[in-house]
Amino acid sequence: MRSRWRRGGRAQGRTRTRRRGPCAGLVADLREALKGPAPATEIDFLSLYDLRESRLEDRLRSPSPVMPPAYVQRVTPACRAETRRGAAPAATEAARAWTLRTEKGWVERGRILLCTMQDPAWLVEAKAWSLDGFQPEARAVCMAELATWPDSGPWGQPGLARAIRRATGSWAAWEIDEAVVAGANVMGTPELREQLVPVLAGAQERRALRYDRLRTAVCTDDGAMSAERARVCSTSTAGAERQWRRSKRPGGRRRAG
Repeated sequence: MRSRWRRGGRAQGRTRTRRRGPCAGLVADLREALKGPAPATEIDFLSLYDLRESRLEDRLRSPSPVMPPAYVQRVTPACRAETRRGAAPAATEAARAWTLRTEKGWVERGRILLCTMQDPAWLVEAKAWSLDGFQPEARAVCMAELATWPDSGPWGQPGLARAIRRATGSWAAWEIDEAVVAGANVMGTPELREQLVPVLAGAQERRALRYDRLRTAVCTDDGAMSAERARVCSTSTAGAERQWRRSKRPGGRRRAG
């Protein structure tokens, strides 16, 4: 009898002192937050392209508790290590609950959280979100996170194909997705810069808006530049977009040919 009691006592002690996982605090915060109002979001569809892109960069850098960085920072390195192993289902489920709400603020912030967690079970959704044209903040974060997501593979042809699109109401015929430019400048990693090399080459060929800004990000000397990135950066022209703009102005020099 005494032996059984001791074993039971030890088992009960282990239950009482069970270690909280690294995502436990995040789970509690996400569930509690759902009881309050939806996070505020901005709608920039009616703004000029250059203004949309610069404002998106500002939001991706903002210290405000309702802007994207605050949600990225909620996922600690230890928590992400757990979710990367698929070992924190409660955390991903708590973030998923945000994406199931109808308000844009909940949906977009939930996507940002799930992409930052890098749970392998959510890889397909993260790739789709990186292409969603209606949620630029989540699109930028998911694109950046996919570059370092284990076993995610390259961004892929759909992402590269949509990175440069037809422009409207501008001197240029083409523009680079503002989420690509903003994500590269604010959340650029060597991995992301490498994946955007084809976009930079295509942007120069098509004289796309925000080429200069993307080149600044992709051609950053980060000590991890591949031979291909070095080649494209050395053959691309710094400040070319300013020249293209001048050539399109009335009285400006016309493009040869």
